[in-house]
Amino acid sequence: MSAIRYIITLILVSALFQINLYSDDVEKNLEGFDSFINKVIDDWNAPGMAVAIVKDGELVFGEGFGYRNIQNKLPVTPQSLFAIASCSKAFTTTAIAMLVEDGLIDWDAPVRDYLPEFRMSDSYINEHITVRDLVTHRSGLPRHDRVWLGTPFTREELVEKIQYLDFSREFRETYQYNNLLYVTAGRVIEAVTGSTWESFVNHRILRPLGMTATNFSVTDMQLADDFAFAYTIGGNNLVLAPFRNVDALGPAGSINSNISDMAKWIQFNLDRGIVMLDTLLSPEHLAQVHSPWFVATRSVEDEELSFVNYGLGWRISSYQGHRIVYHAGAIGAYRAYVMLLPDHNIGIVSITNYNRAQVNRVVTYNAIDRLLELEQIDWSTRLKERMTGPREYKCHDSPRLTHSLNAYSGTYEHPAYGEITIDRNGNRLSVTRYGETSQLEHCKFNMFRRERGYWGAFSAGTRFTFIVNEEDEIDRVLIPLESAVDDIVFKRTR
Repeated sequence: MSAIRYIITLILVSALFQINLYSDDVEKNLEGFDSFINKVIDDWNAPGMAVAIVKDGELVFGEGFGYRNIQNKLPVTPQSLFAIASCSKAFTTTAIAMLVEDGLIDWDAPVRDYLPEFRMSDSYINEHITVRDLVTHRSGLPRHDRVWLGTPFTREELVEKIQYLDFSREFRETYQYNNLLYVTAGRVIEAVTGSTWESFVNHRILRPLGMTATNFSVTDMQLADDFAFAYTIGGNNLVLAPFRNVDALGPAGSINSNISDMAKWIQFNLDRGIVMLDTLLSPEHLAQVHSPWFVATRSVEDEELSFVNYGLGWRISSYQGHRIVYHAGAIGAYRAYVMLLPDHNIGIVSITNYNRAQVNRVVTYNAIDRLLELEQIDWSTRLKERMTGPREYKCHDSPRLTHSLNAYSGTYEHPAYGEITIDRNGNRLSVTRYGETSQLEHCKFNMFRRERGYWGAFSAGTRFTFIVNEEDEIDRVLIPLESAVDDIVFKRTR
């Protein structure tokens, strides 16, 4: 795109989303929607939220609610930045689709055609897994999220560590969500373009769409004048949640944006890849991104929703008989929800600085009910009834330790999950992983659990089982960090 055409396109796109003219029917259908959102925020004790709705090429709703900073009483605005987390995946698959259209990538070519160094623990899968397999969650590899969560590993290191991870299902047998393989997909983009994933997405997607506030790092987000802190529930109060730097995870979930920018992303998808004067991605190639490629769920709890298929960075389902293309995102205490109703030319985005994704669903489903003039379902009550309280992890009266606390102290390592350090802290043990420390309580024999707490290196209740060698020395610790496979074995190194 020439500089002049880019400027003209940017002006036209910006003008489109400054216009808030829509039909009387839409205005009537959305009457009271802002009050509804405020009530949801109050009912769920949420700090803040931003919601945008695009219909028939117009921004018909775009408002912020509540606070982006509770302490300073700073309100959420349409320009407030939030982490959109896994909603980033659709940007990655769109970028790949552009490279497919350019003739540089084939969806069904082996990953090793582009990344010869790529390795997995199963030799057959290693040779046959394709780019499409990476982004449809059908590799047989479960999440293994603790490989990246809270670790300092680079993008290249995360991909290198995949070879040490266990599979839980057969290749292409079933859907298993996996962020690490999206990181790999981002590395494919980098390999064929010679640029970073961030640079390519910015140049080919963000800039042409005029998404000037959107960025790729929580560090950059905090430099903005208008960004949201995130919160979680602590007792009956909102507790400030720490920022999670997931730069290395980028292609799977590092994008931060606001509803003003995300409305442009929604319109791009509804307009089948065409932005004003330019076709950024042909309708045929974008249709592949929005099409189902693998069954994600075969049953659902709600009769209004059908089973879910997974496309290329999007989920495909139906809501009360109407086709929906959507994705959710969660990182730290941020939650995002992006939904398209292509047959009605409607798109909705809701983002919140609260760690309960139900809030996004309640608001998004209500928007659909209103716009399509359906019966308004009380999703808030229904989803609240399903909530369960925090699990209690109690260690009962139990046999004494088999060794002194000092015997457990040391550094333990796994080739993919990295290092942990066990230290004696008075009459208890603590575990530290890359700067985050949690306390352990003894349960029985050589088993401990992580004590309750909101944040830390491991989830509350995580079990630590220490194993002795033939000399009766503690030389391993087993930790269930991925429920789909056996406990992860950390071997003592010192």
